[in-house]
Amino acid sequence: MEKRFIVRYDQTLDSNFYMCRGCRTDIALIKDSILTHKRFGAVLLKHADNLVIENPEDYVDIVCITVAFVYCGECTMYLGWKCVDIVDGPSDLC
Repeated sequence: MEKRFIVRYDQTLDSNFYMCRGCRTDIALIKDSILTHKRFGAVLLKHADNLVIENPEDYVDIVCITVAFVYCGECTMYLGWKCVDIVDGPSDLC
């Protein structure tokens, strides 16, 4: 199993959140998670804070989507990626 880059922290019923594994900076509230994959430790978030998103010239194209790598705003630890563009319309690959 891969190492998780963000960890869940249950402080109280009203303030459950995800934080950076490296520096414990708050990243997102648990209620902002859309999808969680427990086996891989992946979380899809609709809103997150304290992040740095790489420059547009460094974006990576993966078949039908363009992604940007995301880092912690405090310690610059790699946290995952953000979808920045999805190709709409017919395509042989999509």
